[in-house]
Formats: sequence, structure tokens, C-alpha cells
Amino acid sequence: NKCGSEIGYNITISADTPSLSNKVISEKVKTSYNECKSSENNIKINYPSTWTKTFDNSKPPVRAIIFMPPKGDPANLVITVDDSVGNITLDANNENFISAMRKGLPDFKLIESTPSTLSGFAAHQLILSERKTKRLIVSTIKNNVLYSIMYVADHDIYFRHLSVAKQMISSFEILN
Repeated sequence: NKCGSEIGYNITISADTPSLSNKVISEKVKTSYNECKSSENNIKINYPSTWTKTFDNSKPPVRAIIFMPPKGDPANLVITVDDSVGNITLDANNENFISAMRKGLPDFKLIESTPSTLSGFAAHQLILSERKTKRLIVSTIKNNVLYSIMYVADHDIYFRHLSVAKQMISSFEILN
């Protein structure tokens, strides 16, 4: 309801085709992106026009925007904005999150934990796995507000939407 302007991109998609002796075929596909600008959350992001979006403000003070790919794939990208974190540092936030995941999920595995950037601000990227899903999480804190983007998908389709999730994350902006 606050998004909708189209942004066009050309993306090269390569596919292995066993019937052509494992040669790689490339073709140009025009993918249309919409811009989602949420003044309430002070953010902007581009997302594929074929994906659906939902606003979820049911767990104050955390507000979320959920993006889901077509075809009913068990995957989504969730942006959360939490203005209740106070003076916590990004490192402390990551330690608390990882600790909570270890306690709550006995099969939790931390695959990667690396410094990153999000909307031009120092951020942290986590890649983790648990029984059924794999997650990519990028978080930053600006003016005592925690901004997190999490791409989550079942293990068997995690890579299917990973490049789109990364494009979405790179387009993310914190406004003002």
C-alpha cells in the first residue's frame, strides 16, 4: 500500500542443460522491480514485482515487512525494525541473538559471522543453519534502532532465491 513504482533490470541467467552436453546457456531476462518505501519504518527497498509483500506490526515494538517469492516456495525475506534496543552495540546484539538461537534450537549451526555494511552503515552478516532452514541475516544499528534483514529458506531451495535476496539487501536504504 506504500510501494509500487516499477524499476527495470536486465539480469543474465545461466542454466545447465544436460540435453545440450552440459553446455551453459545464457539469456537476458527483463525482471521488473518495485520500490517499497515505508516512511513509518524509515526505510526503502527494491523487490521483484512477482513477490508479494505484507506489513506485520503485530509484535510491537518490532515492525516487519515480509516479502515472499511466487510459487509457494518455502522462503521469504523479512525486514525488521526494532526501536526498543536502547544503547546496545551491534556486537552485543549479535551475541545475544546467537546465544538465543543456540538455546532455542538444538541443531543450530553458525556457518559464518562477518562484518558487513547495510545502507552505508557498519553492519554484521550471519549465515546459520538449523534442522530445516538456512538463514542469511544482515543487521545494523542507527540511532538506537536495529534494522535487520533476514533471508530464510528450506535447505533444498536456499540458493534458488539467494541472488535476488542479495540484490534486495544491496538496494536497502535507511532514510534520514
